[in-house]
Amino acid sequence: MPTSTDPAIRLFAATKENRWSDVNVANAVRALERCKAWLAANDVTLLTATRLDLQLYINDRTTNGRWKGKPLSPNTIIVEHRQLRAFYKWAAQGDDPLVERSPMSSVEAPKGVDPDPDSTPVLAEDDYRALLAACTRRRVGYERRNDRAHARRDAAILSLMWATGGRRAEIAGVQLAHIDWDNQTVHFAKTKGRGKTKSRDCYFDDEALDFLTRYILVRGDHDGPLFESMRRQRGTNLRHGITPATITSMLRRRAVEAGIASPDLDWAGPGFGAHAFRRAYSTAWLDAGGSVRDLETNNGWKHDGRMAAHYTRAAESQQAAAEAKRIAAVRRQRPLRSVS
Repeated sequence: MPTSTDPAIRLFAATKENRWSDVNVANAVRALERCKAWLAANDVTLLTATRLDLQLYINDRTTNGRWKGKPLSPNTIIVEHRQLRAFYKWAAQGDDPLVERSPMSSVEAPKGVDPDPDSTPVLAEDDYRALLAACTRRRVGYERRNDRAHARRDAAILSLMWATGGRRAEIAGVQLAHIDWDNQTVHFAKTKGRGKTKSRDCYFDDEALDFLTRYILVRGDHDGPLFESMRRQRGTNLRHGITPATITSMLRRRAVEAGIASPDLDWAGPGFGAHAFRRAYSTAWLDAGGSVRDLETNNGWKHDGRMAAHYTRAAESQQAAAEAKRIAAVRRQRPLRSVS
C-alpha cells in the first residue's frame, strides 16, 4: 500500500483501514498526493486549500489529466472527487478538526458517462480455455517443482476468477483457511464497495476445485496466503503472498503464451484484464436467469442495480435482440385483433 510523508494523509488512511478495502485506501492516498503536489505548485497546502483552489484542480484534471497518454474519463475524475470529499469531510469532523469546514462541499464534479461497451470487454470462454491451456501445456523444465507450482498456481487463479467473479485484489488476498473444501466456497474478506459489509462467501465449481486441489499438492497445506509468490520471506521457508499486480502480469504473460495477445501490446490485449472475468461471470449469471439481487450479493455490490447494469453492458444489445426475436415469434402466433 502506498505510504505518504504527509501526516494528515497518513492519519486519514489509518482511519479508513478498517472501513475501506486496501485498494480503496491506496487509491485515495495516491489521489491526495497528486492533489497535494498540484496545490504545492501554487503555494497552497491541503489544509489551507479553498473551494476555488480545489475547483481549479478538478478542472485541471478534467482538461489535462492523462493516463498512459490518454485523457482521463469523467468517471475517473468523479472517483477522485469523491476521495477528496471524503478526506475533507473527515478533516472537518471531531473535537479538534484540521479544517474549519470542508472546502469540497460545493466543488463540482464532471457528469458521469456510460462507457462504450467495447471498452468494457467480456472474456470469451474460448479465450479462457486458451489461457488455461497455456498454464497446463508441458514445456522444457516443467518437471522442476517451482515451474510446476507456478503453472498450477496460475491455472488455479484463472479458474477461481472464472468460477466466482472475484476481484483481482480479493483473489490475491485469499488465505488457505478461507477455502471451504466440503462446500466449495471461498471467503472473500475485506471486500470493496459494500459499505459496512466487509466479507462474503462465493461458490466455486468442480473445475476450480480440481485446479485448486492440484495446486495444493505442490504448494503444501500449510497456513498462509493461498496463492504464493516464488520469493521466500527473508530468514524463513515461507513465501510471500501474491499481489494484485502479480495477477495482472500473469494474465499478460499467459495471454501471449496462448497466442491470443501480442507481446508488443502495453496491455495483455482486449478482453484479458482481470475485470473481463468479472464481466463474463456477471453476464453468464443473468443469461442463465439468475436474479440481479443475488448477483449483487455474490459480487459484493450494493443492491441498487447500477453495477449489474454496468458490468453486463456489453451483452445488453445481444440480450435485447434475443428478447425481441422471442416476442416477435409470439406476436406472429397471436396476432393483434382490432378492438371495437
